[in-house]
Amino acid sequence: MASDVAEISLEPHTWAFMLSTAAVVSEDLEGLFFGPAPGHVCSFRLVGGSGSSTDKATAVLSERAQELVAEQMRHEFRLLGWCNLRGPSSTASTLTPEEARLHQALKTASDALSGPDAAFAGCIIQRGPKEKDIFQQVAVAFGPCVKKKIPITVRRFSARAPPAAEPVTGQLQEVMAACAADLREDLADLDKIVERVLVEAEEKFEKEVLPQVKRLRTAQRNAESVQSTQRA
Repeated sequence: MASDVAEISLEPHTWAFMLSTAAVVSEDLEGLFFGPAPGHVCSFRLVGGSGSSTDKATAVLSERAQELVAEQMRHEFRLLGWCNLRGPSSTASTLTPEEARLHQALKTASDALSGPDAAFAGCIIQRGPKEKDIFQQVAVAFGPCVKKKIPITVRRFSARAPPAAEPVTGQLQEVMAACAADLREDLADLDKIVERVLVEAEEKFEKEVLPQVKRLRTAQRNAESVQSTQRA
């Protein structure tokens, strides 16, 4: 039986990558946690959409997930857990069937790789509905026993942590490209708005402010002329 986990900690860049990805996805995405030491995640690797990390028939890690595990092990990173980035349409208050299957698959893999006492963690990041273009993200983590929640901390581990930029491939790359296109359109619209506001401000200055400035200067010159005459 796997031992309990007191907490799960993540590298700041890994946590930022997870939150930023969860903020733009339109559907559930799942991935795996890796790191050089138990309980501290230095890398989060996306596998794909919901259910892509497991084999439905046998409830073990899918071929793609196993390839990721082997790749990380070559870099001396061990399998530490899983995380599901839920899309905005997901409202489940408990584990979905895909998440439950992934949790069981992680237990099987953890037992095989590190022994039955090895700890691992699961994590879910949920994005709430938008209100006035603002939304909240809620994250919950748990150990082998899904009923026992554990705290999430963000801290640096060591110089062995991987580079800050996590690889962006496949479906996520398409999502990010679409977001970038939308951002370019928004910036173009913003440029037009700024240009229009500047033109309007210039016209207002010429019609309202400039005449007042001219009157003020005329009044100043007249006052100076009167003072000069009086002194004379």
